[in-house]
Amino acid sequence: MPTPRSSPPVDTAEDTLAIFGRPSGWMLYWGSAAIVAFFAVLLLFISWVNYPDKVVTEVMITAGAPPVPVVTRSEGVVAEVLVKEGEIVVANQLLLVLDNPAALEDVLSFEELLTEINKLTSPLDVPSLKLPSSLKLGTMGRSYTQLQNLSTEISYWLERQNNSPRTRQITQQLQEVKNLQTILQEQLETQELETAIAKNQLAQFQELFVKEAASQLEVDQAATNYLRAERQIKEQENRLAVSRRQEAELHEARLALGETVSDQLMERWLHWQAERRNLQQELYEWQEQYLLRAGQGGSISFYENCYPGLFVTPHQVLMGILPPSTTHLYLAEGTLPQTASGKILPGAKAYLELDAYPSREFGQVPAEVQQIALATNTEEGGYRLILSLPAGLHTSYGIDLLPRQQLKARAFLLSEDKSLLRRLLDHLWEVRRNE
Repeated sequence: MPTPRSSPPVDTAEDTLAIFGRPSGWMLYWGSAAIVAFFAVLLLFISWVNYPDKVVTEVMITAGAPPVPVVTRSEGVVAEVLVKEGEIVVANQLLLVLDNPAALEDVLSFEELLTEINKLTSPLDVPSLKLPSSLKLGTMGRSYTQLQNLSTEISYWLERQNNSPRTRQITQQLQEVKNLQTILQEQLETQELETAIAKNQLAQFQELFVKEAASQLEVDQAATNYLRAERQIKEQENRLAVSRRQEAELHEARLALGETVSDQLMERWLHWQAERRNLQQELYEWQEQYLLRAGQGGSISFYENCYPGLFVTPHQVLMGILPPSTTHLYLAEGTLPQTASGKILPGAKAYLELDAYPSREFGQVPAEVQQIALATNTEEGGYRLILSLPAGLHTSYGIDLLPRQQLKARAFLLSEDKSLLRRLLDHLWEVRRNE
């Protein structure tokens, strides 16, 4: 049987030398270069790309000054609502009336009457005072009746005075002087209007004279009319001054007569004054309890449905008054949470997403951090934050939103930009420090 032939021995040393001596292929050479270039571009990219951190918080947007709340001072049932949503009101205007035993029209009439009563300085003025007997004043009715009784007694004692005819004469003269003053004042206003017209005509004729469209005679006639009107005004003012001096003299004469009034009459006069002050206080308390008035002018905005028959409690806010807008200043106020609050500084950029205007449809409103409180709010555990809206309510979609008070929004506060490389190095440093 033939012996099998053995394989020739392999010279491994020569083969290895042949492999290492052979030059590298293009695949290996260019592949390594591509990997190095890729990591270089990646490093450049992550060091070039910057983006900020975001801190999210809830804010409230206000337009100009905030609304002034109208607060009830007592409990009761609403009897009448005198204003509507969006109505423009003035300061001290009546807004709402609570149910009470008095008639509102009678109380308002009595308020005007009390203004005239407070002007009386002598018992001699009482007989000329007319106090209606059919006023429905509720809890103030007893004091009003007492004031009527005292007025009747004073008038009776004045009739018994020896100088009562002289008093009536002076009172009548005073009334005549006041009527004359009213007529003189109306005439003075008419003459002032005529003087203004004459002055305007003079200016027109002078202008036409310069353009050679009017004669010198017409200019002189217009000037004469203007001077005559001026002289009539001065004469009327003198007549009015004389009438006022007569009124002052009559007042002094009546005060002199008042010095002769008996002690009994003076006692009733003092009681009358005390009752007047008491009635004034009762009117004030009644108004505080049953009426709501506007503290300032502006537009009415109801916070809840307000209607006759609604029961209200003390310190309940029924409506607010939006002051007239004098500027287009918009502010957003909220609380900056302590988490990452050190990254947000005044001047930082922000944007708002309003609850009433979805950002996908209307866009976002740019904002800027205007102020951050130095101390935390112990109730909410954050810092009071105020954002300004430089562009108003103009969104990133180019839409101008309708301004309203108390618009809720989410604020995205942006910190300083930081690159991806810096963030990666900070993370690695944090991991190493924790180890």
